[in-house]
Amino acid sequence: MEKINYHNKRSIRINNRFIDSGKSNIYKEILVMDIGQQDTYRKPEARLKVIRCETHEQQTYCVYCRDCEQLACPVCLSQNHKKHDLEEIRTIVEEKKLEIRDNEQKYRTILLKKDEYNDFILDKAVLIHEDKYNETKKQIRDHEQFMKNEVTRHTNELLVDLDDRLKTTKLSISQEKTKLVERKSHIIEKLKDIREWQTKTDTMEILKMADSAKKYFQKLTEEEIFIPLSSSMFVKGMSSESLTNAIGSIQENDIHKQDITKEIKLEVVKIYETEVYRIFSLDPSNDGSFFLYCKSVVGNVLTDALVNIQQLDTKKDRVKNNFTRKLASDGLAILPNGTLLSSSVKERKVFVHSKSGKKLREFKEMAPKAPGALHITADHHILVGTVDANCEHQLEKWTMDGKILKVFRFDNLKRNLFELIVKLNTDSQGNIFVVDFVEYDSSRGKIIKLNNEGQRMWVYDGHSKVNSYYMPFLPTDILNICRNSWITYDRNTHTIHVLGSNGKLQNYFNVKELNIESSILSMAISKDGHVIFGEGVTGEEMGSRSKTAKLYVLKLKEC
Repeated sequence: MEKINYHNKRSIRINNRFIDSGKSNIYKEILVMDIGQQDTYRKPEARLKVIRCETHEQQTYCVYCRDCEQLACPVCLSQNHKKHDLEEIRTIVEEKKLEIRDNEQKYRTILLKKDEYNDFILDKAVLIHEDKYNETKKQIRDHEQFMKNEVTRHTNELLVDLDDRLKTTKLSISQEKTKLVERKSHIIEKLKDIREWQTKTDTMEILKMADSAKKYFQKLTEEEIFIPLSSSMFVKGMSSESLTNAIGSIQENDIHKQDITKEIKLEVVKIYETEVYRIFSLDPSNDGSFFLYCKSVVGNVLTDALVNIQQLDTKKDRVKNNFTRKLASDGLAILPNGTLLSSSVKERKVFVHSKSGKKLREFKEMAPKAPGALHITADHHILVGTVDANCEHQLEKWTMDGKILKVFRFDNLKRNLFELIVKLNTDSQGNIFVVDFVEYDSSRGKIIKLNNEGQRMWVYDGHSKVNSYYMPFLPTDILNICRNSWITYDRNTHTIHVLGSNGKLQNYFNVKELNIESSILSMAISKDGHVIFGEGVTGEEMGSRSKTAKLYVLKLKEC
């Protein structure tokens, strides 16, 4: 039987005899008005899993900060979340569950209607593709007739060229024969003169003539006639590869957006002066600030540095540094919890840094390999460009604790995929985009697209409308600006290339049209959807510190 202890008018405390009497806090409190309703069985709340803080490993997360939208441990609270709006973790979990349930109900109806519409679109797509099939078939037949005419024309040109070559060779031989006749006549005359010299009595004249005759005959023995050794031969042009190139091939083509027709319009809406000189990478943080890896002044010395700048305020024309730390890094990426990863080729290690840039710990020892470019994917994996002891470049995919999942190095023909991985990016489908430089020619580069299994889908190394042998393609970064379009900056031609998902050039324009004079070294998308360009000043301007780099905020007008 239960013992009831009344302690106020509104509630009672019940001492359950089945609870171990040796334990403290053996009472539970209920409202008086709820007496009689306690018989209903209530399923105990599920206990949430304890999660250790990623920054302070000895602590566990205890609350959720609504201002920062992240979990916090007691140490985090004292350092970064003073006077913030805090909430119990269980409350947040219940809110998120409720949000998921509401979204499920909301989108169930929307998606069903969308599926009906998509079914209609697919039926329509069949008709469109049949029309395109008939059109393409006619083009192939027309090209077949054109190729037949071209073969006949080219065959006749080959025969005429062969006749001309034979005539030229015969003429050359005839000229050599004429030279031989003239030479023979000249030798006979010279021999007559020599016989006359033999009757001379003047010693000096005889010596002089003997030396002259020796040189003359020596010169004749060294002369050789020209014999045409180059003859004409026919090289068949019917190899499978050349024939395929001549006739053509079937390739995928966007029905709605033809090559070089898509309009991408960017408009500069704000320009910010910074306190740095070259912005090599530009990474937006969850709080709206930006991490820059750049050339900056630390202790009155110009050096490589990690800089965190303020949120971009449209009322100001200049951004201030929240902090600046000297840092020699070959790659930088922001982890989901806001801390940073940096790589060092020299030390052959990857490190973890706090949000204030302080080095916290060693993340992974890489020797004998060296880490370079870093990128965090949307599904929380780490991509790392690495170089092994034989200077071979490869791409590795890690878990968030540094375990290697995959290594991408060769294509299907066992050829190296990469030469020098400079930067990495991914899209929502898991495809990987690599900025790759020619290892022994830093004035040339390319963009490589891989699927999430590491198979090469395409390579873009410039376009004849923009680039040439003397002005090769040299990308500095690549950015996804909308679903099927990517932009990259070509440093050699000061041009933005707009690429489709198939690697074809859709559009291009010189950034001088945006009144940008210096090179664009980095690109990013801000939290509000604006495109951000980070520039780099010239070596002379940086050395004299006469000019600092700018941040350009651009609005995407059409996509």
